[in-house]
Amino acid sequence: MTGCSKLLSETRWLQQQLGQYGPISEEFVTKFAFEQYPTAAVLGHSILIVPYTSAVVPGAADAEPIAIPTDYIKMGKFGLKSDPGYKTVSGHLRVMAARAGDVVGLRWDIEGRINTGM
Repeated sequence: MTGCSKLLSETRWLQQQLGQYGPISEEFVTKFAFEQYPTAAVLGHSILIVPYTSAVVPGAADAEPIAIPTDYIKMGKFGLKSDPGYKTVSGHLRVMAARAGDVVGLRWDIEGRINTGM
């Protein structure tokens, strides 16, 4: 398989996956992370590896984009709790964890009603 046909095949596969995610996305809490600053590349150039437009899945229900205030290489590597990226990510995780009990309880209630025929 040539490089171009492999890329085309992978692009089709990705589009298929994205199309399947939209209809089921309401079942999940979805956060899309992307870097705010370009990453150093070759010959002194800098690029955004995962810009907003690549990070966010169009049509995802209740999805929230999260801008991580660093470049791609550093966006998942936090040295200190005072790191702005750490504060951003941990803040979102805390909110998700605080809401998880209610969400799981509601789903158990719904499943219980379905199983008992109510």
